[in-house]
Amino acid sequence: MWCPKCQNEYREGIVICPECNTALVEELESDEELVAVTAVKDADIKDKICKYLDHVNIKNCWLEKEDEYFEDPEAVEEGENKDEDSAPHTVFEISVPASKAAETVQVINAIIKVEMEKKLESDPEEAQKQAEAAREALRAARNTKGYTKASEKSSDYLASGQLFIGFGVVLIVFGLLILLQIITLFNNPFSIGIFMVLGLILVIYGVISTRRGSSLTEEIKAEENFEEKIRTYLDETITKDVLDSLNDETLTPELLYLKQNDYIKEQIMTAFPDINEEHADILTEEFMNKIYND
Repeated sequence: MWCPKCQNEYREGIVICPECNTALVEELESDEELVAVTAVKDADIKDKICKYLDHVNIKNCWLEKEDEYFEDPEAVEEGENKDEDSAPHTVFEISVPASKAAETVQVINAIIKVEMEKKLESDPEEAQKQAEAAREALRAARNTKGYTKASEKSSDYLASGQLFIGFGVVLIVFGLLILLQIITLFNNPFSIGIFMVLGLILVIYGVISTRRGSSLTEEIKAEENFEEKIRTYLDETITKDVLDSLNDETLTPELLYLKQNDYIKEQIMTAFPDINEEHADILTEEFMNKIYND
């Protein structure tokens, strides 16, 4: 028996999931893979997120787990070592179909912001801590999905190509030295053959990888021109004063950051509707750093 919500399997005779009180089914529906989009440590927020996702018919499940990512803020402030002194915290990891991941991150962002704003009235200090954790969790979720720029792809291919070719040449040379009896180690035809074949395979992979990296030149230029248009647009339309005007004097720095971040991203997505959402996240953070570091 399976839980359609938690995706956990149970033995025959159990009809209700002990984790989430959902009726078990004999088989799970064949559907697209679920991916984790975020993790929250507040059970109430987890319930609200899942309830809303159910309401808008986005399949979801959550898993309770220990995660060192949510370290104790007080311990960090006191300078304690995270790895040695900070015990893992229980968090609720929320997963949705891959095709709904981007939409769900926006939903989670909005729900968390509302909840943090409500909490400001009763406990501003705790709200600030949770807002920071929420921001980092969302950023981690976005990084998990990831967006790899063409220049980074090219660099990875070229670096891999050089590494493969280098090791391949070393193996081929080593095989030739054995063949010429300059090196007597592994001095038999079988060993020589292995070194030569492995070296040749690595050189071939290296050449293929290098060619792939070089073939991205046009894509890199197109991406750089596209990013330059976006940066020019942001420079002309969004100033620090515009971002500061979003502060209504009730927001913590973290909540204000989220609000400003969303505003910039929304402007990018509106002006350039064809942009990949994760790409917009990268340019948004880049612009925020530029604004506040200049």
